[in-house]
Amino acid sequence: MQKSVTAILATALLHACALGLPVPDELTAPVSARAAAPELTLSGWGGPNLPLHLAVPSSLGPDTPVVMVMHGVRRNGDDYRDAWLEIAEACSVLVVAPQFARESFPGADGYNLGGLAIAPAGSRAFDAIEPAFDHIRERFDLDAEGYAIFGHSAGSQVVHRYMMFTPDTRVTQAVAANAGWYTLPDDSASWPYGMEAAPADPLPAAELLKRPVTLLLGDADNDPDAPFLRQTPEANAQGPHRFARGHFMMERIERLADAEGVSPAWSIGVVPGVGHDNARMAGPALNYLLDAERLARPRCAALARGD
Repeated sequence: MQKSVTAILATALLHACALGLPVPDELTAPVSARAAAPELTLSGWGGPNLPLHLAVPSSLGPDTPVVMVMHGVRRNGDDYRDAWLEIAEACSVLVVAPQFARESFPGADGYNLGGLAIAPAGSRAFDAIEPAFDHIRERFDLDAEGYAIFGHSAGSQVVHRYMMFTPDTRVTQAVAANAGWYTLPDDSASWPYGMEAAPADPLPAAELLKRPVTLLLGDADNDPDAPFLRQTPEANAQGPHRFARGHFMMERIERLADAEGVSPAWSIGVVPGVGHDNARMAGPALNYLLDAERLARPRCAALARGD
């Protein structure tokens, strides 16, 4: 069966090339260079059953690290997982992309904002992440005591708020990439644009500032009329586009750190020439998510460079 599938793919690629048609990168990658893509279901955590789209490397072992990947507004965890298949294999990491259905986690309140204002504690989007990690760790008999987490666009909104409102996470590194707007870490604006009247208690400032969060921004994500970009007065006060708004958020983190007299663990990173593109942000995010041993692997290093 594998031989016939390979032959079919090869024939299709030859015809596409002969006709001058574009060929998706994922079809030209060697089969052996991509992780397996099974799916599991998280149940019994306090909320609805949650699909978990996985990228499982062929080198999977007890020491394999876990990266949680949070999808965007289209609620397409499978597509986000697919963008990490080569990364999972090259870097030997297990990627988990939960899928938060609109029916169970409605609108921005249900997903981007973690469900804090609309769902009972224990059943919110934020509440699913730690049980998902436990399920994966048990299912694959992993030794990992923590996990990295990446989110792009709406998923980036989930990640930065998750790190501000969830006290007992086992996150080792977090990357929030190209968020459309932010919850500021102070009372300068009302919820959801700031902490004033927030529906749950944020972390104390000193603890919030210790969280290992990177705001990763594509410098070409600078279209003030981009689709899905929130255009409320409060969002526009953060800047005209996603690139500017990310810098605005970091300035507020630094201002809070100055007031607390500490150096923040939060940081900012810029990916040159990349716009609002989850797949092209994933590779550069590895520089913040993985340890030096993983990044030293040649293909992993190339992906981290954006090659």
